[in-house]
Amino acid sequence: MKNIDLSVDVQNSDWEKKALRHLEETGVVVLSNVVKEDIVEKIILDADSVLSVPSIFGSYGYIQKDPFKKMFDGFLFSENVIDVIVHKKVIKLIKSYLNQDVLISECFLKHDLGTSNSYFPYHRHTGTDLDFPKGKKFGCGVMMYLHDTDIGAFCYVPASHKITINKKIYLLEQEKSKILSENLSRVVGKKGDIVIFNEAGYHGPEQPVSKSRTVVLSNYQAKEMSGNKMKTDIPVLMSSLGKLDSEQMEALGLGSGYRGRFNSYHMRKRKITLTDKIATGVISFSNRLSRLKNRIKH
Repeated sequence: MKNIDLSVDVQNSDWEKKALRHLEETGVVVLSNVVKEDIVEKIILDADSVLSVPSIFGSYGYIQKDPFKKMFDGFLFSENVIDVIVHKKVIKLIKSYLNQDVLISECFLKHDLGTSNSYFPYHRHTGTDLDFPKGKKFGCGVMMYLHDTDIGAFCYVPASHKITINKKIYLLEQEKSKILSENLSRVVGKKGDIVIFNEAGYHGPEQPVSKSRTVVLSNYQAKEMSGNKMKTDIPVLMSSLGKLDSEQMEALGLGSGYRGRFNSYHMRKRKITLTDKIATGVISFSNRLSRLKNRIKH
């Protein structure tokens, strides 16, 4: 698979013009130097902390719903994530590109463990849960790389966002197009870079690949097309909100509704297996045993 370099340094005066050109032509852009290095390092340290131990008995730790990835709520593992995902330049670019006011849809930390099989197919978002005119841009994904990323990077089919949407066709394999598959490219980036992409284009993490990858994933959609409703309730640290202005707060969901409840989000849903039942039984028995020991002691 070939690499594609779409980096734009936001410290340059013409950064927005270049970024918009990449988004219009290719469907994806990589923003560098959005936040200072010390903020990036704090986010990385916080990610390493939460990814070091699983959540047990409700303790602080990662969520793992399958063998392929670890996850955690994006705004809860580090107060500095809000400095990136709700950065004014990020919001400004997406609003300019969509020509709409925007509303965040989701935000989570994701650590892909690397696997020998493909567990997450390349796909596009078709806006089935949105109300938008045909041919209108409706949303952008936002991704922050927490390390220099090449092998295992986010992949995108350049210009595939221009393909007319068929809501029944959302997987790349359904297109049965050799040209599209051959054009699938790695979107390489450095630690702290932010990838912004039109979600109507075919995309997904490179796989199968043995190398792990850690990112913060988020998404913004046109407020009007979403009915001013986020995809899900998004938990956030209250102490981090004081640094935001009214435009950022509005994009973060102030005054909006939701299309899915907090407890119905994919990160918190799982089909109950025999192993789950056994683990639940062990935990319940352990708690009862602890209470019994405490009663005997006192």
